Amino acid sequence: MSVQALHCSDTHLDKNFNIANLLRAQERKEDLNRNFSAAVDYALGNRPDLFLMTGDIFDRVSPGNAARILVTEKVRQLKEAGISVFMIGGNHDVPKLGRQPLAIDILGSAGLATVFSRSDEFQKRVIDVNGKRVCVAGKSYASQIESENPLRGREVPLEGDYNLVMVHGSLQGLNVVSSVPEMASQNPFQPEDIKAGLNYLALGHFHNYYEREYGGCRIVNPGSMEKLSWAEMNDDKGFVWAELDESDVSVEFVKLPTRPMEKY
Repeated sequence: MSVQALHCSDTHLDKNFNIANLLRAQERKEDLNRNFSAAVDYALGNRPDLFLMTGDIFDRVSPGNAARILVTEKVRQLKEAGISVFMIGGNHDVPKLGRQPLAIDILGSAGLATVFSRSDEFQKRVIDVNGKRVCVAGKSYASQIESENPLRGREVPLEGDYNLVMVHGSLQGLNVVSSVPEMASQNPFQPEDIKAGLNYLALGHFHNYYEREYGGCRIVNPGSMEKLSWAEMNDDKGFVWAELDESDVSVEFVKLPTRPMEKY
């Protein structure tokens, strides 16, 4: 039996887009809400074992109540459907000063999701899926030292028949290029930093989708779920459906509709 996961990232809920017109600003927020809700609905219809959210769930450290309520309601639906939800914080979620709670920590406290909110070390949870041990580990974005390598020198748990790690950072190498170039220096790491024995590296941060393989590990970054800047005008947006079995990892990118963009 395979292990199935829906992997999404960079939802950036409650983003204001710097639009002065309040009605238009709200329409853009609804674009983000709609695509996040579509990913949840896809999961509810297809019942993966895991639902992975790899950072920048909110666009700011202190999101508004409407965005908090939306995420709580959607994660509760996944929980009630028997889908295990795992989350890490991205650079927009993690405060830059001190070890303060993240907005997503409340979902962990309520028992709705597993939240790996620490930035200094990997946290883990091992669950049983169809008789197989699945070890999911994660580490939130290191906001205080943005040049910090999230993998090097860290103990990465590999305690399952299947091992997945969640990181919000920048892969440097393997012909990966960010559609937003200034992101590439934030929490950077090299392919050589990926520990042997890892099956799936679930990334977030870059807003463009890419998928690579290195040393037997499938490396996947689903990108953002809506076009957030002009640099992303030609990017496809969506989420990833991944299936892990004993011999391989298969990945399907599921596209979502986005607001059309044109330059004049």
